[in-house]
Amino acid sequence: MIESVAVIGAGNMGRSIAQFLLQNNVNVLLIDENDNVARHAEVSIKNQLEKLHEKNCLDEMSAYDLSNLEIGYGLPARLTADLVIEAIPEKLAWKQNLFLKLEDLCSTDTLFATNTSGLSISEIALNLDYPERLIGTHFFTPAAIIPLVEVVKGRETSDATAGYIVDYLNELGKKPVLLQKEVPGFIGNRIQHAIAREAISLLESGVASAEDIDTVVKWSIGLRMVLTGPIEQRDINGLDIHYDIASYLYKDLSHSAAPSPLLKEKVDQGETGLKAGKGFYDWETKDDRNDVKNKDEQLIELIQTIGQNKETGGPLG
Repeated sequence: MIESVAVIGAGNMGRSIAQFLLQNNVNVLLIDENDNVARHAEVSIKNQLEKLHEKNCLDEMSAYDLSNLEIGYGLPARLTADLVIEAIPEKLAWKQNLFLKLEDLCSTDTLFATNTSGLSISEIALNLDYPERLIGTHFFTPAAIIPLVEVVKGRETSDATAGYIVDYLNELGKKPVLLQKEVPGFIGNRIQHAIAREAISLLESGVASAEDIDTVVKWSIGLRMVLTGPIEQRDINGLDIHYDIASYLYKDLSHSAAPSPLLKEKVDQGETGLKAGKGFYDWETKDDRNDVKNKDEQLIELIQTIGQNKETGGPLG
């Protein structure tokens, strides 16, 4: 049984994974080498849980206990967790070095998981003595709320490790999907980047404003995809119709093998989005900047509504 989990990396993703585990009454050790980041994560998790509890956004069965959270400042001399989830930056060498250290610090029974968004699990495990116990668990932001987790095996990951992690995530209320083949970016990010590449290309070409492009996506395919995935929707629309459209449209879609010049220009100018106050949107003057903080609550309400309608056979089911 997995009774204790250590999360390495207390940034936005790590703290959100820790919050999710706490919501399920799991003992969590959240570790970061930066003391300020670790302290901020502890305050952020407690504030978020209390806020969600006050607004009745948490499931009635959620029984979080803040005393189950322990903060670690740097790796300890010995780590006794049953499962270690790595959530450090997307640097292959950093992840490889971390798991090498963890093999020395942990029992041979400890399972290792990396939250990489698309790096090769096989490459991360390349120098390990026990690569069979390392697996990819790609949570989606915000990890405490979004149900899906992509579970990805490396070449050496054992079927036992994969089965155990899938079962554990199911027990915690997540929706794990086990990939049958290891590919860069996995499933979610490949599809997300394909959509983003076309959206940015449309913006760069002057077809419409960022706001209008987002409006089209949110109020058409975005709504539909909550209930119907892109492959199922092809069947519903008719594969013959899809084939006819694809025959003339595909050649006109963006197929750039590199990020767009507009995206590069934004990054080079430091206009990296919300955290910088400006990106494709001007977040310093945008009235709904504060509304970003409320999106977590809106996501929870949406997920709960979908779940309730599926159980009752309502219109969203």
